[in-house]
Amino acid sequence: MDSDRRSRSAPDSRFTPEAGVVRVRVFDALEVEVDGHRLDVPGRCRRLIAVLALRGPLARSMACGLLWPEVTEDRARASLRAAVHTAQRVLPGLITGAQEIRLADGVHTDVTEFRHLVRASRRATGTGGPNSSDPAAGQVTSDSALDLLPGGPLGGPVLPEWNDDWVITEREVLGQLRLRALDAWAAACLTQGDLTTALELAAAAVQADPLRESAHRRLMQIHLTEGNIAAALGQFARFRELSQRALGIEPSRLMLELVAGIRRPVALG
Repeated sequence: MDSDRRSRSAPDSRFTPEAGVVRVRVFDALEVEVDGHRLDVPGRCRRLIAVLALRGPLARSMACGLLWPEVTEDRARASLRAAVHTAQRVLPGLITGAQEIRLADGVHTDVTEFRHLVRASRRATGTGGPNSSDPAAGQVTSDSALDLLPGGPLGGPVLPEWNDDWVITEREVLGQLRLRALDAWAAACLTQGDLTTALELAAAAVQADPLRESAHRRLMQIHLTEGNIAAALGQFARFRELSQRALGIEPSRLMLELVAGIRRPVALG
């Protein structure tokens, strides 16, 4: 189903509570690491580990429905038992729980890191709301946002060669969250005067979704802050042409007002 990179695991590596730092990654490919050593994950339990990393704790019935939607309930439950047994045999302690199964406490996932970064982006722009406190997110700085750039640990798609419905859904949701976080961090960096990082983040958002007008507006604002009026107007012209060609519509009032402000003549005293 997926073509993950060849494992570079250390021989005889096993997960135990004393094994060290355990990480599960789903961005770009499924990987399980113990203290930086990549482990071989048997095919039977790969999808189970992936869904728990993406969705968090799941009732067994929910896990069965997600992973084996086209078979009978009895067969799905048997498949789940087999997957859990394989995980416990090869990676002891990684999966825990009875009626509700989950990854063991202390297992780090890149999805959790990603969500902390998204929450922190809202805090950085003051849009998180009074009940959005997240101790882990509060420790994140704008430098961490660079992880969202292409080539970064959180910059790729989730399990890109998997085609399960639940993977596609999560991939789309996390992709939209990534775009929002890129824009929010770009805005925060712009406010802080870090125009280079702001430009990188806003450009990545445009690259990921060329029809996302808010990302183009952010780029225009960055260019204007730098005093590059021609670059800002060029960005507008490119987006306007793309919007007309792809959607048959003009840019929004917000973008047109931004352009009007640029072109408005300045009265000389």
